[in-house]
Amino acid sequence: MEGNLHPVLTQGVGVWGIGDQFSIKEPGISVETFEWKNDYYIAQVQAGGVVQVGAATLGRLLVFEERGDTYSDERGRFLGELQPAGPILIEQQSEYLCVLRSHCSASLDQRQVSAVLRLTFDQSPLIRWQIDLDSRGTDFRIEMVFETAHTGQVYAGMPFDVVSRAPIDRELLPRRLDEKLESVLLGQRELGATQTFPFHDFVAVSDGSHSAAVLAKGLHAYQADENGRITITLRRSVEWLTKSDLQSRVGDAGPFFYVPDARCERVVTHELAATFVDFRVDDLEFLALNAGFQNPPLLVDTRTTGASREWSFFQESIPLSSLQIHNGQILARFYNPAARAIPLSRAYRQTDVYGNPGESIFEVPPKKILTVAIDEILGQERAIPVSRVDLLNAPHWRVGQNQGLPDPPVIGQLKGKITTLARKIETTAAQLAQSTAQERYHLQHQIYVLQRELLEYQLSVRLNEIKLAMGGELTYEYLYTPDEEIASIGRQLNRLRIQRRIYDYVIQAV
Repeated sequence: MEGNLHPVLTQGVGVWGIGDQFSIKEPGISVETFEWKNDYYIAQVQAGGVVQVGAATLGRLLVFEERGDTYSDERGRFLGELQPAGPILIEQQSEYLCVLRSHCSASLDQRQVSAVLRLTFDQSPLIRWQIDLDSRGTDFRIEMVFETAHTGQVYAGMPFDVVSRAPIDRELLPRRLDEKLESVLLGQRELGATQTFPFHDFVAVSDGSHSAAVLAKGLHAYQADENGRITITLRRSVEWLTKSDLQSRVGDAGPFFYVPDARCERVVTHELAATFVDFRVDDLEFLALNAGFQNPPLLVDTRTTGASREWSFFQESIPLSSLQIHNGQILARFYNPAARAIPLSRAYRQTDVYGNPGESIFEVPPKKILTVAIDEILGQERAIPVSRVDLLNAPHWRVGQNQGLPDPPVIGQLKGKITTLARKIETTAAQLAQSTAQERYHLQHQIYVLQRELLEYQLSVRLNEIKLAMGGELTYEYLYTPDEEIASIGRQLNRLRIQRRIYDYVIQAV
C-alpha cells in the first residue's frame, strides 16, 4: 500500500491550502538496526526502539516495584527492562519521513507488560514515539528513560509558565515534628525529600544556550537530574486509593478504598518526543516547536463552490492558550513564560476575561497572562458555501477498554474487616457509656475513626460488587444514575470525615 505526505506551512491561526505532496511507501521490511539523518541529528535505532543520538540514549522502558498508592508514589526495587519481541519493521518510508514499528515486552513476578512502539523520523528537530502500552498485575511502575548526555539546569513546562527546579526537593518536614507543629499538621504530609515532580508539555535540561528536551502529551510526572537523565512515568499500577504504611508519607491521607481500576489493565497510547536545540527552553523557537507538537494542524477535505483557499486570521510569536467569542467579540489569551518581555507584531486592546476594554499594549510582560480583543469580524462576508467537510486527522481516544476486574477474595476480606470493625465499635461504645469526662473525648474519637473506616469499606465493597456483576462494562446508568445505597453511605461517610477531623484537633487540645 502507498499513501501521501503533505507538507504544511501555516502562518498562525487560519485556513491554508495544501500544495505539494510526496508519496509514502509501506514496505513492511524487517531490519535489525536503522539510521536516520536530517539537518538536526543523526539517529541510530537499536532493537526494542531505543534511539542513540551521539552520546544520548533515548527511550528505554524500565519497570520498578511501586509501593505507593493513587495519592503518592514510592519507587521500589528494579524489576527489569522491556525486551524486544521481534525485529524492527519499517512501516512507512519516504525521502522525508520514516515510521518504524517494534514490539517489546516483559514478564516480571506475575506482572506482564507489553508495548507496541512507533518511532517517527522526519525533517524536523523532533524524534517522536507513539507507545501503545498494556499491562496486567499490580504494584509496579513503568518509566521511559532519556539519557540526553546534556548537563545543566532542569526546567519543566507548567500551565502558563516554564519553571526551573532542583532535581531533589529536600525542604520537607521530617516524620517527627515539634509539639506545636504536630498539633496543627494532622493530615497527609510527604516526608524528607522528593524527586518526582509535575510537568505540563515538556521537561528539559539546559545550560542556557543548548537544551535537551522531552515533550509529552497527557503525561505529568517526571524525575530529572543535572547530568541529563530525564525519566517520564508512563504508568503506576496500584489498587488502593491510600495505604497507611508508606515510608515517604505520614498522616491521614484519605479513604481506604479498593480501586482495581488503578491497576491500569488496559491499552493506553502515549505520545512523546525528544529534541536537541541550540537555544533556551523559554525562547520563542522552542515554544513554537512545543506548540506544533502539542497541537498539530487539523487536515480537512472540503466540498465547496468557493474560490478562496487561504484565510490568514491571526498570528503572533507567543503562546496562545485560548481563542473564543464572548458577546460577539473575539478574544485571544496569550501568556509569556519567559523572564523578558515579548513584543507583539502590532498594538492590541487589552481586555479583562469578560471582554471589557482596557489600555493598548505592544508587548507581553514577563511571566504574564493577558487577554486581547481581535479586530477581525466573523460576519457574512466570511461565510463559506461548504457542502461537506471531512476531518482527516481527528484526535483519537487514547485510552482502551478496561480489562481488569475486582478480585472476589479481596471483596471477601473487606467484608471480614467490616464485621471486625462493627464489633470494635460496639465494644468502644460500651466503654464510652461508662467513661469519665476526659476519657470520653478519646473514646468518641476512636469511635469516629472506626466508623469512618467501616463506611469506607462498605462503600468500596458496594462499588466493586456492582462492577464485578457488570463484568467491568460500565453502563450509562451506572455512571450517571444515582444509586440510593451508595448515596446513603456517601452522606454518612462525609459527615464522619468531618466529625473525625474535628476530634483530631480536640484530642490534640485535651
